[in-house]
Amino acid sequence: MHFPHLHLRCMPQRYVVAIELFLILMGSYTLRFSACYAIPKMTKVEEAEKDPKVCPFKDNATKQEEERENEFHWTAAQQGFIHAGFFYGYIATQIVGGILADLFNHKVVMMTGFITSILCVFLTPAATLLFDYIGLFIIRVILGFGQGITYCSMFAATMYWAPNHEKAIINSLVFTGIHMGNIVNGLLSGYLLVNLNWQLVFYIYGIISTFIAILFIFTTYTYPDHFPGLSEKEKAIFEEHKKEIEKKKKHKKIPFKAILTNIHVWAIVIAAFGNDFALFTLVLYMPSYLNRVQHIPIDKVGYYIGAAFILLWIYATISTPIVDCLIRKNKLSTTLARKIFFLIAAAGPSFAFLLIALGGCSEIASLIGLLIGYPILGLYYASVKINGLDLSPHFSGTIFSIGNCGGCIAGLIVPQLIASLTPNNFVSEWSIAFLITSFMIMATGALYFVMASGELQEFDSYGQEIKEET
Repeated sequence: MHFPHLHLRCMPQRYVVAIELFLILMGSYTLRFSACYAIPKMTKVEEAEKDPKVCPFKDNATKQEEERENEFHWTAAQQGFIHAGFFYGYIATQIVGGILADLFNHKVVMMTGFITSILCVFLTPAATLLFDYIGLFIIRVILGFGQGITYCSMFAATMYWAPNHEKAIINSLVFTGIHMGNIVNGLLSGYLLVNLNWQLVFYIYGIISTFIAILFIFTTYTYPDHFPGLSEKEKAIFEEHKKEIEKKKKHKKIPFKAILTNIHVWAIVIAAFGNDFALFTLVLYMPSYLNRVQHIPIDKVGYYIGAAFILLWIYATISTPIVDCLIRKNKLSTTLARKIFFLIAAAGPSFAFLLIALGGCSEIASLIGLLIGYPILGLYYASVKINGLDLSPHFSGTIFSIGNCGGCIAGLIVPQLIASLTPNNFVSEWSIAFLITSFMIMATGALYFVMASGELQEFDSYGQEIKEET
């Protein structure tokens, strides 16, 4: 049953759907990374107290707060195991989720993944209390399954609800939900953990996402032509758009060999790996490092990381029109613009992790790195994120999916690498981990600069030939 009267009549329906998809992505990312903030409040790592260079507590209240929160005694390896669990499930559904969304009702597939994620978060406290870190690991794997299906279904939804002439705008609006989820997670999680307890963090995020799911289920239709309240203008837009989709589905064959053997496509994969290596190091481990090693209160940690993502979102938003303007006015070629902006994007977080590594116990160094260096990664969205459209407008979706695999690989490597480098939670161990992270990010920036291109590739003509045949 649907209630179309709940929709905004002052706004085209495609934008209402885009806002609801934005909310689903926002909710998904709060569910995905809520454990990263909760784990520092759930665990106590005694080995850190043996560090000869242990960071001083900010005050006695901070020390007492940390001593109270010691329900679980997980090693660095066990915490890495927990973090990696999500990515085992996520990678497994990267391809399956897209296929299911194409073969079946993508709204049903998306909601299946989203509701699975919600249930996992609701069950997280019970599973952890009953089965310790193994219970949390299993929940995280299943959460990864749900999130992979949800994320892949997004592309099927925007394919139907985003006409070609507005595809960039609508997709930009929808996927901004990722940034908003990270912002909400940072700003809200720390506050909740200080004023409530770690179990309630999962329940509150679960409740928020439940309301989002209910809103989407009862107010959104799978396909535009199923919605009875479309204006005549929108009906005409979607009738034309539907013809284009059916034409593509009937005739489009993807030249996988040409795409997979193209060095410029692999440049995107490498850059995606570097981007997500920085992201996962920050989201998965920075809360623990700042709270358990530098002894910064968890609410301040959340505010710092939330502010970093706000600035990253601003960089991402303003850099895209700047790059477009530079290319349009022939100030830079497309190739050079993509290369330069990602090199700068990589240099920002590389500097941030280098500063944090060398700063040791300095909260100021960490704050400068988080608020000045890391947000520059937002330039990734004006360079690598849209580079697939440069190479091949006809097969940009396929290139994006292949590139996303680079990010998934980073998700598997980061937890294992950081855990192996920080077995005792010593400051010196974390410094090495952050130095390696800094190098990895800068290395991917350099490789992308050498390998990338903004020129139309020969394999795109295959899609054009098929289009002309129809």
